Amino acid sequence: MAAVGGVLSRSRAPAAESLARLLAAAPHRGDRTAVASLGAAALGIANIDGRPEATLAEDGTLAVAFT
Repeated sequence: MAAVGGVLSRSRAPAAESLARLLAAAPHRGDRTAVASLGAAALGIANIDGRPEATLAEDGTLAVAFT
């Protein structure tokens, strides 16, 4: 199983470390992570090595994460 997480901030861009801690809180979901930050939002995924079930994509103006 994979994991998807997000952080939204009203005042500033969220720190990637916040999302990394969020994903690390569920190590059984995987330890291979990726994070994308755009404006006041950050998205992240975690996958188990060899079982990529979650995907993260961004193009500079839009980001999407799904599993």
